[in-house]
Amino acid sequence: MKIFPEISWQFRLIDTKERSINRLNRRTEYSKRLYSQYTDKSFRGEVNSTHFKLISASIGRGAFCVLTGNLKEKEGSVKVKIHPFFKYALY
Repeated sequence: MKIFPEISWQFRLIDTKERSINRLNRRTEYSKRLYSQYTDKSFRGEVNSTHFKLISASIGRGAFCVLTGNLKEKEGSVKVKIHPFFKYALY
């Protein structure tokens, strides 16, 4: 049994891949470091044409989970895992 398992989901895009990436970019503040900070955006992280790595922008609990995933033409996948800092702190 794994103490901190990763969860994976597959999903279907409602719109085109380009529009989905554009919307994700508008709602994400670019940051290579995944820690919470005050912002008017929903997420912090990196988004490129096919891949993303995000955390929630809410202060205090936003960095607890890291979302990594990729988008294809009509579908996508996302993995949710606990941020390594919190793994070590909780362990």
